Amino acid sequence: MRRTKAFFARFFPELFAFALGAALTADRLLGIPGPESALLVGGLVAPALAAWTAGRAPKEGARAILGSAILRAYTTLFAAVVPLVVHAAFVPFCGPGEALLFFAYGPCVGLPLAALVGASARKVLERRGPAVAAALALTLGSIVLGVAEFWSTPGIAIFGEYAGFFPGTFYDIGVRFPESMHSYRLGSAFLAAALVLFLAASDRRARAVAFVLFLVFVAFRAEGERLGHRTSVARIDEALGGVLVGERCTLHYPREVPLPTARLHLDDCDGIVARLSSRMGLAAPPRVDVFYYRSAPEKRELMGAGQVDLAKPWRREAHLVLDRFPHPVLTHELTHVVGGELVPNLFGVPGRLGGLVPNPGLIEGFAVAHAWEERMDLEPHQAARALLELDRLPPAVDVTGLGFVRHPASAAYAAAGSFLRFVMERFGDAALSKVYAEGSIEALGVPLAELEATYRDFLRGVSLPEGAVALAATRFSRPSVFHAACPHETTSLRAKLAADLATSDFELAVETADAILAIDDTDLGVHVDHVRALAAAGRFDEAERAHAEMESRRFPGPILARSLGHLGDERWRRGESEMARAHYEAALALPDTDDAARNLEVRRYAIERGGEVESILRKLLLGEPDFPSDSVYVVHLTRALAEAGEPSLAAYLEARQLAMRDRNDAALALLSRVGDLPTQRLRREADRMRLRALYTTGRYEEARALARRLLADPAAAREAKGYLERLD
Repeated sequence: MRRTKAFFARFFPELFAFALGAALTADRLLGIPGPESALLVGGLVAPALAAWTAGRAPKEGARAILGSAILRAYTTLFAAVVPLVVHAAFVPFCGPGEALLFFAYGPCVGLPLAALVGASARKVLERRGPAVAAALALTLGSIVLGVAEFWSTPGIAIFGEYAGFFPGTFYDIGVRFPESMHSYRLGSAFLAAALVLFLAASDRRARAVAFVLFLVFVAFRAEGERLGHRTSVARIDEALGGVLVGERCTLHYPREVPLPTARLHLDDCDGIVARLSSRMGLAAPPRVDVFYYRSAPEKRELMGAGQVDLAKPWRREAHLVLDRFPHPVLTHELTHVVGGELVPNLFGVPGRLGGLVPNPGLIEGFAVAHAWEERMDLEPHQAARALLELDRLPPAVDVTGLGFVRHPASAAYAAAGSFLRFVMERFGDAALSKVYAEGSIEALGVPLAELEATYRDFLRGVSLPEGAVALAATRFSRPSVFHAACPHETTSLRAKLAADLATSDFELAVETADAILAIDDTDLGVHVDHVRALAAAGRFDEAERAHAEMESRRFPGPILARSLGHLGDERWRRGESEMARAHYEAALALPDTDDAARNLEVRRYAIERGGEVESILRKLLLGEPDFPSDSVYVVHLTRALAEAGEPSLAAYLEARQLAMRDRNDAALALLSRVGDLPTQRLRREADRMRLRALYTTGRYEEARALARRLLADPAAAREAKGYLERLD
């Protein structure tokens, strides 16, 4: 027993690190070398290593002290990495170069620093107990400082001495190695040099040099904002350039956005905050800062998260990529902010330890339940009913707690939102606010099992539009980020695939799609892009075989419809109109979204009209190989279409171009000239455009009348309700 204790005491850092690495292998995302595992290894092992070094470091001899500290740092790192590398041999492991960067700039630097800190604490304090306490304080204090920075600034990404880089959210799978990490670790090098010299110092001169090196390190950290290691509202405002102050919101936006458009977004924010505050029973609406970024890369550079829109309720901030009015997720993010007023803890979110361990199910479900009028193919109750039909509906205990993250994000959001909306509709707004404030569904006073049974009975009575189950199978096809194969690498490859297709480099697009499918053959969208790239490259036999394979694997109807649509487009582009129409007809027979079906209907109509109308519409819808379409040429083509005998369709298409650029007065004038359009979906979309144009140009009574009429159309009703809320 004594030998066992001695063994554990002697090799505690390595044993702890190995146990951590082995535990991480229970999860596909965390259990391989990458940014997530580097973060956890550095952040969790560093305090243990520093404390052990402080407690057992040799008392005399500079070389012995340094040698022991550095050796134990790397044997500890090796012990943590071994399980991850072994696990990576049995699961998909991609992008090793990037993984090595995160480890090289994370725990490979952080653990030696922690060991040097522990050894320095022992040298200064001499006694084991105080030295261990100091080492723990210095390493854990660094983590506390990172959390404090996360709490006190708009940024979500954190740079740390021991863990390296934390992107702020594991959901932002597009995270790449930040270039600013180089300068951050240059500062760490000065700290390491200062500690080494301090440990080896035998006279005042050496200690003075060590102190100077430490001051250089402090200077690096003091200049962190300029070097991109942290951010501030001032830095973001300088980059964006525009600020507008409203009654309840302050809008931070790109300077090139026209002032009327910015005011429209600001007024919308003011109204949403007021409505949410009233619904949640707040005495007074909070004042909110909304930041609109030009793009996901700019957002990542300025505050840390690129592909994920998010809120910081405790700072009363929402950070989003700019979109057309009405912003599709503004209400969702503002719900997080306003809901934070209900939760009296440090982070303004339900969860344990004052929100430090948040409850993602309640947080996201609450937002979806309140942002009910956001335009989606299926409303959350319909999506949840479809998930029930597919036997994929997450249990209530998961969607109201930490189990939320175990499920695909899209399914978890829909299920949590539907369940909490059911609570709102059954028990009232105040009851849902109480659940959120107390951080538990138990606040209702109804056993969860009983509530879930009632909820599932309710879902069975929800009517589904035609093709809803197939749409749900498509929408919820991707796995949870924690179970996906190589999520960072495939995200990067998908971005490359989109660029290949956008630049018409179809042969390269085929190669990129093949690379993604070699990693994850279940990515339905990439299968569609693969067919598109093959067909656009003129490899029709291969494209048809790829589509046939999708059919044989029983891919969901919407996926097959989109594949057929691309086959039709490439046939039509080459003048094979009848073959293209056959593909479009087959696609229209399958379930798909309203937008996708509308686009197919216009293509089919063009072929049916033939002649000059078909030629013009083909150029409008597909473009021309050597001359990418621009807005000027599109307007020229719409005028030609009107002269060819399609004035209503031409006015609709030209109005669409104007509306996309927020020229709402001009768009409304054109829409007033739109007569009968060839399909019901086109007529519905024209009404949607008209409603938006009426609202944005201040013609509120006309907008109210049109919105009330659209309530009778199930496909437009939720959007109409959203405008009526704004108008009332």
